[in-house]
Amino acid sequence: MRRDAIQNGANARFLVDSTFNFAERMNSMNLTDAEIGLFCAIVLITPDRPGLRNLELIEKMYSRLKKCLQTIINENRPDQPEFMAKS
Repeated sequence: MRRDAIQNGANARFLVDSTFNFAERMNSMNLTDAEIGLFCAIVLITPDRPGLRNLELIEKMYSRLKKCLQTIINENRPDQPEFMAKS
């Protein structure tokens, strides 16, 4: 899909531009499927959302997912130890 194929409405344009900008940034990191999956899981399980129950369990899961992602990144990118910090 291309940006210019979308109808020009102010709200639609903002949403489309934001979506494409996000996709471009994600693509520029050249993440593997495993890295993308873990990244998505981390975003979904983030413990700083209001109204969560079992916060301790969520924080533990979040921490384990982040460690998992860091391990995979370290294995896949041994020459880029700062990769997670800058991304």
